[in-house]
Amino acid sequence: MNYKKNLIVLSILSAATSAYANTSPELPLTKRDPLTFQQWHLQNTGQTGFSKSAGTVGQDLNVDFADRMGIKGRGITVSVIDTGVEISHPDLADNVVPGSRNLIDGSDYPLDNHGHGTSVAGLIAAVEGNNIGGRGVAPYANLVGFNYLDEQSMASWMVSHGLSEDFRALDRFTDPRVFNQSYGSTPASPRNGDLSKDPAAELEEAIMQDITLNSHWGRGAIYVKSAGNSFGYYNTYINGVKYLVLPYENKEFFNNQGLPFHDANITVDNASNWNLVVSALNADGKLASYSSVGSNIFLSAPGGEYGEDAPAMVTTDLTGCDKGMNRTGPHGNSLHGGTELDPECNYAGTMNGTSSAAPNTSGAIATVMSANPALDSRTIRHLLASTARKTDPTNPGVMLQFENAQGEMVSYDAIPSWQTNAAGYNFHYFYGLGAVNVDDAVFKALFTGVSLPKLQVTDWQKKSQTLQFLTRVLMAQ
Repeated sequence: MNYKKNLIVLSILSAATSAYANTSPELPLTKRDPLTFQQWHLQNTGQTGFSKSAGTVGQDLNVDFADRMGIKGRGITVSVIDTGVEISHPDLADNVVPGSRNLIDGSDYPLDNHGHGTSVAGLIAAVEGNNIGGRGVAPYANLVGFNYLDEQSMASWMVSHGLSEDFRALDRFTDPRVFNQSYGSTPASPRNGDLSKDPAAELEEAIMQDITLNSHWGRGAIYVKSAGNSFGYYNTYINGVKYLVLPYENKEFFNNQGLPFHDANITVDNASNWNLVVSALNADGKLASYSSVGSNIFLSAPGGEYGEDAPAMVTTDLTGCDKGMNRTGPHGNSLHGGTELDPECNYAGTMNGTSSAAPNTSGAIATVMSANPALDSRTIRHLLASTARKTDPTNPGVMLQFENAQGEMVSYDAIPSWQTNAAGYNFHYFYGLGAVNVDDAVFKALFTGVSLPKLQVTDWQKKSQTLQFLTRVLMAQ
């Protein structure tokens, strides 16, 4: 999009959006707070993120237009469903609103003993312009937090995912319109997809559908879900025992020919229509080494690598040098250990995973919502889908070659390259519809006057794959 051709339009929009915008910043985004110059996911100038190597210029969320317009999540609340959130953190506290809950003791302080949730919250909405740390994707958005991963009962799930404690749907203006779920499981085998045989999953599905479509006086909310970090190996539980599953045979790692070792679809909630599932990109705009993938991936977003050899995320950490990811002592990431830029170890440069891709997407959604708060959640998803960028455009997918039963060498397109789906959208098994593109989605939101027509749901269609398979076998003989 050529923004120079729209200067007249933008001057009009600056007045029209003043209810949701601060004044345009005087400093470039990368110079506004001490650590923003290394936050490549916001503006990738080829920085290192305090690691040993640099990323590729331009491989970021594309937030320059929204930033200049002051469209940064104002009025949108994001729920961080995680290990908890240090809501008193100096770079988060000003954006925290009432509604957080400690699901263990019932207090309103969702104690975070790990740091994961605090880092997630910083990616979404760390405060901008306070001269400390960095900023979030949506630095004017509201935050609430839940320590759901410490208390995973059904009651805790319902409260953290949008129901009040008497289990009525929330719909007040301050209640979340975005729910970030940077967590998941990796079952060793798929479960039966018939939700009528899984009452808990059926209830969760019904709640997410209702809140997605009907909360906030019909504007609804969006659930964002991390795809998982199981491309090369994964942990799973079988009969209550934890197992590490590796591509390992006869005492050696085997070459998986570029195929993922685990499919994101296998997890039931990853296959839900009401979860917007996200895979992770590195600082070069390609699939992060660990990111789970599958046909359920809706979008991809920055997640980074591990922060030592290649950039991870720079975000908030538990305060103090004795807890969280950043602690006293030498480290491969030069931000860590108690440095001049962060003497109290309140930030980290090693946050990564689809756990980072999800909050970057949640922050993007809050930004787009704040550009036009009247649009419903399905329309926001549509805008994100229609503006997604084809990242890693030459990715060939995975073509397998092997010898068949007749001794012939044959090829199988196991993972296709980028293709166009039946709706006319680009799609890749690794990246879904493409990389989140904040500016183009915001621009479209500003000029979208009405939401999509009412959702129509068709019945499931059954097709016999066995007959098709046998037909192919017979034709090959």
